[in-house]
Amino acid sequence: MNDLATTKKNFQRGLKSIANPWLFPIDQKYVDGLSKLSESASTPSQIVTLSLMRPPQQTLSYTGMYPWKGKPEDHFCLDFDASPLGWYFMYGHGKTLRFTFMIFHIGVDPSAHGLQLYSVVGGYDTGNGWLPIPQNGGPATYSCNKNGAVFSYMDTHSGVAASFSGKPGGALTGSFSMPKGKPFKFTITPTQGGQYNGEDGCIPGCFGGLGTLYWSYTNPTCTMTYNDGKPDTGKGWFDRQTILGGIPRGTINQLLYSFLISGAPPGSISWLWLIIQLSASNTQYMFFPVIKQEQLPLKVGDTLTAICNKYQDGKASYKIPCKIKVLSTTNVAAPGGGYTMTFPTSYNITVEKKTYILSTSAINSKPDVVYMPSGSFNWEGPGIVKNSKGDTVGSGLLEA
Repeated sequence: MNDLATTKKNFQRGLKSIANPWLFPIDQKYVDGLSKLSESASTPSQIVTLSLMRPPQQTLSYTGMYPWKGKPEDHFCLDFDASPLGWYFMYGHGKTLRFTFMIFHIGVDPSAHGLQLYSVVGGYDTGNGWLPIPQNGGPATYSCNKNGAVFSYMDTHSGVAASFSGKPGGALTGSFSMPKGKPFKFTITPTQGGQYNGEDGCIPGCFGGLGTLYWSYTNPTCTMTYNDGKPDTGKGWFDRQTILGGIPRGTINQLLYSFLISGAPPGSISWLWLIIQLSASNTQYMFFPVIKQEQLPLKVGDTLTAICNKYQDGKASYKIPCKIKVLSTTNVAAPGGGYTMTFPTSYNITVEKKTYILSTSAINSKPDVVYMPSGSFNWEGPGIVKNSKGDTVGSGLLEA
């Protein structure tokens, strides 16, 4: 699996194994095009991108999203059988150091769930501006059981290296470095049990095997070092998430789905994911509005009505009404040019009759962007939280 030629063959074999349901017949010309493109791939990262472009029928080869049972920590390990895509997500925010770090697994062959490629995503800031991890992808060493996980990764093409290890309820340690860069290291330590981010992990829900399963450590401490320098301690966050979109399992569900989408494939999805962690109380909020395409680009003054999660003293509450208003934005040019993305950098958030200002904590004009496995880029940066009087009351994260 470690050589590119074998990876290509596994990817092509997987394309041939994709189901062809009568209600949603496969576009064979499109599938053949993906297979042909894979022949010219020169890096594993390009196979990662192609794997994320497979047709929706591939979802029928996986067991899918169904409500989790037991404690969140019982689902610490990445689940290759459930979906071709899942990840660990972490961030930390101290006085001088800040980072975002994600580990994605991407299934190569729907008929062989154990065949995976990986991509690490994120960036860090040591006080001189945000440095994003270059786009990357390739094989890795990953093992996980009830005693914890161990991950080791080195992409020789991009020069990105990363490691992660830890066990449920214990310290989670990681390290990553970029070409010619020094290592950024962190330890995230939970202060309470994991929290489901929806009923039994389903958010916003699970239908016919489709949906997302998701739990988090919402209030851990985080210790960070850069180049083995002086440690910096602050707040952190940890996510374990799996997602599956496409075509639901079961004829009845497929009929219902066909009626709901009126025969047209669903369009691309845009969203915000915002976190507030209050310092004076053990209270955290998660906001996750979906953005309609006609609302883009978001502008100063735009207001979104959404629901949020609240985590207080280790207990989760769901579907709390909130309002989010965009206070400022910044434009970021795509690598290599061609287009520009507009990202909000500050929000006014009203929840439970209180108002908070969540803004990027960047101290200069460098944007907190990260390069996703697909080649697109998001805003994924730690932030600072103030109250309506302008007092700093916590920290958080801005994702768009």
